Amino acid sequence: MSALQGLRVLDISSGIAGPFCARLLADAGADVIKIEDPRGGDATRRENPIFADHRLEDISALFIYLNQNKRGVSLNIESVTGREILKQMAEKSDVVVESFAPGTLERLGVSHGELRRIRPGIVLISITDFGQTGPYRDYKATHLTLSALGGWQQGEATREPIQAGFPVLYYMAGLWGAIGALAALRGSHQDEGQHVDISVMDVCLNANTPTKVRELFGLSWKREGQRWVGGGEQPNSPALARRACLDGHGGRARRRRAFLQCTQEGADPAGTGSARQRMGEGQDAV
Repeated sequence: MSALQGLRVLDISSGIAGPFCARLLADAGADVIKIEDPRGGDATRRENPIFADHRLEDISALFIYLNQNKRGVSLNIESVTGREILKQMAEKSDVVVESFAPGTLERLGVSHGELRRIRPGIVLISITDFGQTGPYRDYKATHLTLSALGGWQQGEATREPIQAGFPVLYYMAGLWGAIGALAALRGSHQDEGQHVDISVMDVCLNANTPTKVRELFGLSWKREGQRWVGGGEQPNSPALARRACLDGHGGRARRRRAFLQCTQEGADPAGTGSARQRMGEGQDAV
């Protein structure tokens, strides 16, 4: 028996964060129904790479990854008929995951209050760039702007700032959404339900906590080559850097006990000879 067997989830979200949240619940055994607009479906269907097989037309690798283990239905919830069908489905569901701009569900007449009237105890997970409240709630953003505002873009004085190689903040927001859903289900009362508000910006700032803590205590960071250093650095604080090796690159960490194995001509194949060096406490290690 799966952990979430018997749990019904409606996924009316799009993009990455919401669908990933619902996919995590599906992976744990929940019955997740993906609802897509018949006028084009989820935008991730058209993200490269797209399968060349005509039988998988308009389906990308990303779409499959984000929506595995789900059932699917096409429904225009902006129409009167579509909204009525959505309400009928919500009446038999435990969780709804959405990622519309704040205020959209209220405009469509399917707000959390309306969903609770239909299904007391239902949990609504809303994942948006800046959350449901606050001065930024109506702003639009991309992963680039979110990572810049949240302090995730880093770089050196001699080059432009860089961001993560993939939209990691959206996946993190989806993970937080799944955790929020489980917490709400665990703590919700049958006649109340919960509305879980996930802001990608909040996720970004929370994940950047070490930097924020340093700034809170007036300890600034600066880049020196491949290392980040800052005022008040303690003797046991880790510093990582990449180093070129004979067979590629490795990472160097200061004040870590570890083993270093180098690939070199004539090294003992079993790794028991001079090719393996144990790094003592307080020395550079890999």
